[in-house]
Amino acid sequence: MTTPKDEEKSMLKKTSAFLGVIGLIIGIVTGGIQIFNSMNDESPVPTSVIDIAGRWNTSIENLTYDISQNGTSYHWSIPGTTESGPGRIKGDDLYGSVAGREVHYFVSKKDSSGRPKELRTRDPQYINVILFR
Repeated sequence: MTTPKDEEKSMLKKTSAFLGVIGLIIGIVTGGIQIFNSMNDESPVPTSVIDIAGRWNTSIENLTYDISQNGTSYHWSIPGTTESGPGRIKGDDLYGSVAGREVHYFVSKKDSSGRPKELRTRDPQYINVILFR
């Protein structure tokens, strides 16, 4: 048998849950909510993603890279070869896969509009490549 006190507690819980959902919806609509990345840390995902799509020249062997991008995911390939691989973007850092090994790039130069114009590897002892456009 429920008492008026139990009914009051139940109503308060429902009201609290409802207000929480409304707050979440308002946060999403107004952009007031932070979405966290999937790399098991608590740094917020950047609100804008750098644009790396297009043709990039390299510092080695006159090779070029073609990069296609969809949000924070990208795919690179070297025209005329079977070399290609996936990657992800986090801020100004890029994580790609080369021959099954992760390679970490960072934006080392940007143009006046903030668009990346040079990428460098963070682990030059393994692979030292500079990409530029």
